[in-house]
Amino acid sequence: NTYSGTWSVGISNGAGPQQFLMLNYSTNSGGQVSDTNIITAAVVSNSPYVMGNGVGNDLLVVSNGGSLTLTNASGTQISAVMGNQLGDSNNVARVTDAGSFWSNAQSVLVGRNSGANSLTVSNGGSFYANALVVGASNTSTGNSVLLGSGGGTMIVTNAGGTGLTDIRRGTLTQNDGTFRTDRLVVTNGSGVYNFNGGSSYVGVANINNGQAFQVGNGSGSTAYFRLGQNGQT
Repeated sequence: NTYSGTWSVGISNGAGPQQFLMLNYSTNSGGQVSDTNIITAAVVSNSPYVMGNGVGNDLLVVSNGGSLTLTNASGTQISAVMGNQLGDSNNVARVTDAGSFWSNAQSVLVGRNSGANSLTVSNGGSFYANALVVGASNTSTGNSVLLGSGGGTMIVTNAGGTGLTDIRRGTLTQNDGTFRTDRLVVTNGSGVYNFNGGSSYVGVANINNGQAFQVGNGSGSTAYFRLGQNGQT
């Protein structure tokens, strides 16, 4: 599916919120198939976005100045899920190109009950969320979040200044661009923050996964800033 116009979807039907563009749709035979959504313009939804719900290998691409905005007007506490059910692995989300963004009013789970899911922000793309959890459960291992080459922005915050980035099972790798979060938690031995380059603005950090935390990889420009309580550097 390619969304190249302005879309407003996922309106509540009275029986609860509909799941906007829930990938892995059912076929007439009762089975489910993987799906791809390419977003190159403005898409707005008030309901969650689910990747990997019965089968995995879904693909989401926000590019060429497109945007995906999940407002959560329906009252749910989660904006997006990758790997919703056990075995629904290998889902991929990419936000790329200047002006492209994915904005989430609530939490994003990269790996809820299945693993090997990935989120990449690169080449000037932007990602926003109230909270970001990598590998939410014991069955969701090997997930990855990448702030890649060409610059990009990843911001995890909320009005109360308590936006949480929790890397439980998988990696957050920053090679370039800007990463900003109110709270960073890496306390599971299966979770790693690889800070290779770019700028990282962290309010409160708890990095205690039994591994050494290294700032930079010896190449490129790396800056690390710790935020004060008022969000100022």
